Amino acid sequence: MREENEMEFSGVYHKTSEQMSYALDEDRLIVNIKTGYDVKQVFIHYGDPYEAGILGGKEKWIGKREEMIYKKRLPYQIWWTTTLLPEYKRCKYYFELRTEEEVWYYFEDGFLTKDQLQMDGRMQQCLYCTMDESSRYKPHTGMGKRNDLVSDFPGSVLQRDTGKKRR
Repeated sequence: MREENEMEFSGVYHKTSEQMSYALDEDRLIVNIKTGYDVKQVFIHYGDPYEAGILGGKEKWIGKREEMIYKKRLPYQIWWTTTLLPEYKRCKYYFELRTEEEVWYYFEDGFLTKDQLQMDGRMQQCLYCTMDESSRYKPHTGMGKRNDLVSDFPGSVLQRDTGKKRR
């Protein structure tokens, strides 16, 4: 049973695709996370995945720490958002979630305490995103041009009636 002051882990949601993490344009990366109302502050630790080195030694990646101050209150969750400017068009990150009494670090493989985070030899399974063309935001434009839609779906119910016999 969950204590009143413990974090509601099931309220936390993030993945590195779709609306949770995407390139807005060639310079800006949007990162979102949903939490329960028990989370009072969210920080993102982010940076270039190779800033600690690439040789696989004992380098320790830290990243920059920035508070996520923009939030929208949903009926059962808070949607936190920030815009990052990754220098090399790639970004490694994890979240720091603060309730009134607890601090948890959220990685791709789950939640860690500060002691677990600082363990020697622990591999950090950070979230990772690149800003290539395929990950860029594409605004929804409704039905778009009718002719384009019809040519994409020949013979479907969207086929335009031209009065000609269909093959």
